[in-house]
Amino acid sequence: MFSPDLNWFGEENITYYLSAGGETRSANIKVTYIPVNDPPVIDSITQTINVSVEPNSNGSGNIYVINGQQAKELKFNNAVEYRFVHPEEHPLRFSTTADGTHNGGSEYLENVDTSTPGVTVISFSPTQTELNLYYYCDIHPGMGSKFLKSEFLINTDENLSGSLLTIAASDVDDETLSFSITGDDVEHFSRNDEGQISIDVEPDFENPIDKNLDNKYLLSLNISDGKLSTTQEIDVKIIDLNIPATLLKEFTSDCVNTQYGDTDFGSALALDADASTVIFHGRRTPCPQSQRTSQVIAYEKVNNQWKLMNSLEYMATYQEPRNPIYAGHDYHISDDGLRFVKRLNTCLIPYDYNTRYSGVYNWNSVEERGGDSSTIDAQNGCRGSGGTAMSGDGMWMAVFNNFGTNQYGAPTNSRLKIHFLQKGDNVRAPAEKFTLEQNESLLGQAVIRDVAFSYDGKLAVLSFASLEIANSGSGGHFRVLERNDLGTYEFVGDRVFYCENDFFNGFVGDDHPIQISSDGKTLTMSAYFGRYGSMQSIDYGSVCVYEKTNNEWKQKGTLFDGRDLNPDPDDGGRLGVNTQLSGDGKRLIFSYQPGSDTNNRAFKIYDWSNIDNNWKQSGPDIQFGDDGFNIEDGFNMYKLSRDGTTLAALVKNSPTGSVSEGRVRLYFLPKN
Repeated sequence: MFSPDLNWFGEENITYYLSAGGETRSANIKVTYIPVNDPPVIDSITQTINVSVEPNSNGSGNIYVINGQQAKELKFNNAVEYRFVHPEEHPLRFSTTADGTHNGGSEYLENVDTSTPGVTVISFSPTQTELNLYYYCDIHPGMGSKFLKSEFLINTDENLSGSLLTIAASDVDDETLSFSITGDDVEHFSRNDEGQISIDVEPDFENPIDKNLDNKYLLSLNISDGKLSTTQEIDVKIIDLNIPATLLKEFTSDCVNTQYGDTDFGSALALDADASTVIFHGRRTPCPQSQRTSQVIAYEKVNNQWKLMNSLEYMATYQEPRNPIYAGHDYHISDDGLRFVKRLNTCLIPYDYNTRYSGVYNWNSVEERGGDSSTIDAQNGCRGSGGTAMSGDGMWMAVFNNFGTNQYGAPTNSRLKIHFLQKGDNVRAPAEKFTLEQNESLLGQAVIRDVAFSYDGKLAVLSFASLEIANSGSGGHFRVLERNDLGTYEFVGDRVFYCENDFFNGFVGDDHPIQISSDGKTLTMSAYFGRYGSMQSIDYGSVCVYEKTNNEWKQKGTLFDGRDLNPDPDDGGRLGVNTQLSGDGKRLIFSYQPGSDTNNRAFKIYDWSNIDNNWKQSGPDIQFGDDGFNIEDGFNMYKLSRDGTTLAALVKNSPTGSVSEGRVRLYFLPKN
């Protein structure tokens, strides 16, 4: 029997012998082995995992970070090689014991290659049995996490695009190989002749775009030598992330007026669309005891560094503590960061005389570009209610004021003006396009609480608040103004009641309770006061979202109820003072304080999920209080960038008792 080597071909001479009667004869046979084409073979499928190191969340040591997540739990697949690229000073290793050799375990070495500094490679055979591993740092304890067996899937985090796999293949016939991919979801992937497969979209777990809408993208890899081919089915599973927010930058006050109290640092705040410009109200050195310096402070991010822009400054002699020129009330900035609107209150002696002034500025100079848009004499005390709004394109501006008082001490009348702002610097005489004079009989017993624009100013949404704090159900609502072909505004449809349910009276939020998406199709409203039944003295608040469908506004998803979020319903809560909505209407943020505990304030982040068809919390709460700083309960004390990934927020504490010190913090919010 002749058995040639595998895949050998050529000629072989075989001699055989016959013996009989003492004689032997021989003969030769030539055997020719004809080459047969063999299919190509997949030698390996390699997934590269980039590992970084940063201080852990409590600052007590270092920890591995994979795709932005600390101590991330991983899954491995049979027949896949994993290439971990890590800092050389933090060598990554594996063990069957949590924390490896630091916890009394031994290093797992089967099919592990650590010969290259900064690279650790591990692979598993197609028949690998179930195995629970941990990855850890060989030098420093407490840095790793679990590494678990899964089905044959390629796992990748949502929101990541680019190179996904590297395929290595060979052919014993030394034929030239070509790669191709097919499958149900091939449109979202690309490949090259070096065997690299890339995902070309940033998958969003909450909004899948694969054919089956199950976050599993189906591919078929084909490797051919021109005649024969080998096929490998590859399923790419998208992992749902829950990454916490990260503090990016903190702006601090350098002036605390110990004679007259706080700095009012950050009492008004604005953030442009891409979070490259932040504007806030503040004070600066020198900080005289007899004067209060009131400033509009602007920072611009250039080459990843924050640069102080020109400031607009107002100063007044503090003849009475309640009579400053006050530059921090209500700020808005255009999406491109080049146009800025502010509201200024001037409190004159006697301080029950109120002048409200709104200005428009272009941030290429310190010259004031806007005129007096609205001046109201009110009788309800210094710094009464009112506000401004500006469209994202910087071309439309709204100014509203509330004045007069009823038996509850609340305003009874509103005045709203909408102006068109010319392009460039010439906005000294903004064109008035709409005026609303409101009294108690207009639109029910209510006054204007807030105004919000779509990006192009085509839609303006007004929220109204009941004149009675403990109202009986008429409560808060909103109405929509739409700009017609003549360039002026008119109401569209009937009023829409705010967040209706079986117990909320619907008194709208204290400060900026309404936000609208850039396309004008999604809006959110909040109600700081939400009282029910016999508990009329307890406030819970609520937040809800409306979506425009077939020209009708309908509530979208869950009503956020302060009672549900509070572990002690009898203690009330502070939900709905303000809300923020991303430009696409898919991310919602609101602040929350359960009950009376001022050291337990937080931001809650929700994303719209097409899978759940509801709002889904994204990442853990951003908590405040432990460091002495709390979310400020004020006018518009936090703002969200248009893409929903950056949050600017004011926080305050009282380091000297009655004196308040401010911070403006910028947070990065991952897309979860």
